[in-house]
Amino acid sequence: MNIVREGKGIEGIVVGVSSMDDVEKKFGKSYKLTAHKKYSYQMYYGALGLSFYSCQSDKKKQIFVIEIKSPYKAKTSRGITLGESTVEDIQRIYGKKKEGLEYRGVGFYYNTIGGKKIVTEIDVIENFGIRQCKVSK
Repeated sequence: MNIVREGKGIEGIVVGVSSMDDVEKKFGKSYKLTAHKKYSYQMYYGALGLSFYSCQSDKKKQIFVIEIKSPYKAKTSRGITLGESTVEDIQRIYGKKKEGLEYRGVGFYYNTIGGKKIVTEIDVIENFGIRQCKVSK
């Protein structure tokens, strides 16, 4: 089980520090690169369940979001496990919010499976929130 560090990252890849080159060195070249309009690039490792995003306008190509889905085996440093924990677990550990499941350094998405709201995605973000990219001309 890989530990997801809120506001930091996974397996030595750190949001706001590591670059797309660092990701490629760590996880290899078997990814699909997608350009999202003129906003960001997504490095998608489908077999791993990982995506890494960087702003197109960023010359350093720093990673600003790490998106973690199945089949990747992950749990946050505070114990939320991908594919097992529920929204209720998130609210118990991270606190209740009026809307959304975004906390300092981490965001969660879920699907209802067998009547339970199960965590299906964990996003590692920078501690100050999701970076807004300048749109390339």
